[in-house]
Amino acid sequence: MDLKFIIPIAISAILMFWGQMQYKTKGKDWGRPLAGIFAIICCILAISSVLYSTLFKDQLMSKSYMDKHVQYLNISHTIFGKHVAEKQAGMKAIIIYPKPSSNEQGQKMHQASIETFKTQISGKIEIVDSYEWDSSPKTGGPEEGPGMGMETILTAEIFEEILSDFSDYDLIISFIGLPEDFKSLKYWAEEYDGEIPKFVLINSAAYEFKPGIMAGHFVSILHNKPIRFDFEAPIPKDPQVAFDARYIIITPENIQALEKEISNLFQKEE
Repeated sequence: MDLKFIIPIAISAILMFWGQMQYKTKGKDWGRPLAGIFAIICCILAISSVLYSTLFKDQLMSKSYMDKHVQYLNISHTIFGKHVAEKQAGMKAIIIYPKPSSNEQGQKMHQASIETFKTQISGKIEIVDSYEWDSSPKTGGPEEGPGMGMETILTAEIFEEILSDFSDYDLIISFIGLPEDFKSLKYWAEEYDGEIPKFVLINSAAYEFKPGIMAGHFVSILHNKPIRFDFEAPIPKDPQVAFDARYIIITPENIQALEKEISNLFQKEE
């Protein structure tokens, strides 16, 4: 039972028994109706507690978690944006980001992540263009009902098609990470003789990225710390402390130190 109900129920119960005792031991006529009133109040509070726990508490907790998630998005993309702006200053970038949901929460998350990041790099990195990646299910035909289409899977071929629409850039900032078959991208082929752009990656597992980081292709990766978080803990007031509690930034300069600190961060070399 929630604390906001326990205390008033306890007070009402005490007053109920006190009124009953006034009637029984001292003959006070007002004691009995007073006890009855507080007995009714106890019942109402108990029923309200059950309804709150079953109908509203989960929704309120879910909203609290989502609000906290948005705050962490803002903190992480502010600090990561400043890092990228400093390390990749003067470069020309293409930004690829996921299509935000049209609901209020989706818009908040978009503002806290992509737009916050863009604000931090403004004036330091030139954004040549951007691409909104829509992975929502596509229906295959009239025989399929609403929502029955398959979600579009990002592949190396699709990723290269996206980039083929742009030119005059030397930095790819991807909020959708890389495709699972990223090793099939043309940049790593022996016959490729063009310039290989630098990659800044968000929302991407770095498990197989060690060779690309060591080679200087993946210059900055925003990565969740592989630890269990206490989602009920308050957000630290210092943004840097809050960031350090949940995130790491992987770069060619710190990869060896991070690998020693977090043993399961990268795939083991055979």
